Amino acid sequence: MNFEPERTAINRTSNSQPIMTKPLRWLLEKGYPNLLSDVKSMLDYGAGKAHDAELIHEEHPNINTQAYDPHPHKGFEHRTTFPKGCWDLVTCNFVLNVLEIESAREEVVQNIYRLTAPEGYFMLSTRSRKDIAKQNYAEEIAPDVYVSKKTSTYYQVQVPYDSEDLVEFVKGLYPQVEVVPLAKKPPGHFGLVLFKKP
Repeated sequence: MNFEPERTAINRTSNSQPIMTKPLRWLLEKGYPNLLSDVKSMLDYGAGKAHDAELIHEEHPNINTQAYDPHPHKGFEHRTTFPKGCWDLVTCNFVLNVLEIESAREEVVQNIYRLTAPEGYFMLSTRSRKDIAKQNYAEEIAPDVYVSKKTSTYYQVQVPYDSEDLVEFVKGLYPQVEVVPLAKKPPGHFGLVLFKKP
């Protein structure tokens, strides 16, 4: 049986129009509204079928944007080229919580850190413990790793992270990273942290 986290990617549209992922929209509207004033480049890492990079560029044509995902989702195949250079802002929405093995989650954070420019920002969002608990997943295959879907050929998992968990996870890899204070606490259904690289 194959582990296929890429199947969790959903096409983020409303009335057939692209919409921004909720964590990023919340961050820009309520968490840190002035974030993009210092940003000239933005990378959406693990973009799946999301449209954040395109929407940011439409709203802010001066910001160079790219969406990256290692899996060639239909209609988004052009996103599989690994990004080059460093970026003022790297976002990563709902990726860490669908990876079964901790080393895979560490690799994502390490890649994001390398791709973030010095004094640049990176934002991580995940499904929260409260949100995962509501699902009452029956099978826990490792501590805090729940099977969210299983078929005869593949399975998926969910790993809950509150904002505090994200801080602990990232600072375990990069103690020097700064946690940026937000204007408000994120909603309870997702964890979200904005970090600043030294």
